Amino acid sequence: SVRSILTRYETTPVRYVHQYLSHLGKVGVTEKAFKEKMYELWFQPYTRVAKNDSSGFEHVFMGEEVCSRDAC
Repeated sequence: SVRSILTRYETTPVRYVHQYLSHLGKVGVTEKAFKEKMYELWFQPYTRVAKNDSSGFEHVFMGEEVCSRDAC
């Protein structure tokens, strides 16, 4: 679930990413601000073909088909 993924904050690589992005000013310094940004980037729906038909997580980890006139 989304919640279980976002609770992975306790891992060293995720903390490193937070520290790095915070240093660049891309995310807030608090854990809450970081998790909110990660939710926005990975799980907030966005429009590819139809309104809100995709998310970053779905696109990267589950794959998506690109349909054309000839095949789907």
